[in-house]
Amino acid sequence: MAALFLRKTMSPAGIPARITRFWHKMVCRAFNIDVTMHGQKPNQAMLLVSNHISWFDITALGSVISARYLSKYEVVGWPVIGWLAQKAGTLFIKRGASKAAIHSMEKMSMALQQGDNVVLFPEGKTTDGHSVKKFHARLFQSAIDSNSMIQPVVIRYPHEEGVHPKVPFINDITLYQSAIGMLGEPHIKVDIYFLTPITTKNKSRDQLAKECEKLMSDKIKKTQTHI
Repeated sequence: MAALFLRKTMSPAGIPARITRFWHKMVCRAFNIDVTMHGQKPNQAMLLVSNHISWFDITALGSVISARYLSKYEVVGWPVIGWLAQKAGTLFIKRGASKAAIHSMEKMSMALQQGDNVVLFPEGKTTDGHSVKKFHARLFQSAIDSNSMIQPVVIRYPHEEGVHPKVPFINDITLYQSAIGMLGEPHIKVDIYFLTPITTKNKSRDQLAKECEKLMSDKIKKTQTHI
């Protein structure tokens, strides 16, 4: 029983999951950001496939679920965030390195088999949030190999302009500039939509990527019409 408790409450690097979630919640509070969850978050290990708008996406998600994230290796060097990411068991990928995708896929599959949620940002980079870009399908194989379900997730920063203009981490903006810009706002809202999980049975990774892309694109269009 004790081993089961530790399996559910400890990150792979040793930080209790509840402490990680608490830290993320405190960061949300410091930035005066309200996170609202819609739908049912996972009740078993799943590959969570999310759109990607900002570096803050991980903190927003981390405030409501326990998960491991696939992130670019450069994040290791980010102040505070890099340290916490390592301690929380983030799976880092060195883009351009030999067999980087294969190694990442193997790590993701193993994490899912161990009972951890894994978050994948299949667009491969942050966007302006008004739509989703083409999904890269290769890493969807981790869900197939581990016989895991996939749950599409849509993150929205609603604003009269569609997406809050201070949030997208795009173009040449630095992490410092982004953080200062967000801290200067009186209030930012985040909506996280957990869509219905989909099965990987008898589906290729390309089929899964296209299915998630369409479901998430449709959801973004629908939420934009209600702002």
